[in-house]
Amino acid sequence: MRYLTEVYGKGSLWIAEPRARFAAEKWLDWYITSVLPVFGVVFFNLVRQPEDQRDLAAVEVAAEKLSKLLDIVNAELARQPYLSGEHFGVADIPLGLAIHHWFNLGLDQQQHPHLEAWIERIRSRPHFHKIASVL
Repeated sequence: MRYLTEVYGKGSLWIAEPRARFAAEKWLDWYITSVLPVFGVVFFNLVRQPEDQRDLAAVEVAAEKLSKLLDIVNAELARQPYLSGEHFGVADIPLGLAIHHWFNLGLDQQQHPHLEAWIERIRSRPHFHKIASVL
């Protein structure tokens, strides 16, 4: 993701100023290490697994953990419109795709108003639904 945005996203997704870039890119690492392992359990069981093979107890535990993780990102989005800062960028892509599916699954039990507003901004971007439907 970092490579692609630096090579192909200059002037749009890539952030040239190092401090701002690294502040945004920490969310890529957070997504990979914290969100993806938990969201993967939910997505695999509810989307990829046949219904008779789903582990709903694991989904319930993972959904609860994910909801708590989303409190963190909701607080960040209360301070700025995107994880990448003032504009959509590299940090918003992976979590945006996951959150799009998370909300479509209807599992978010807590209120995350800033996260909800953020995903609506991302969903309104051209081509988002085309890419999200592939994943």
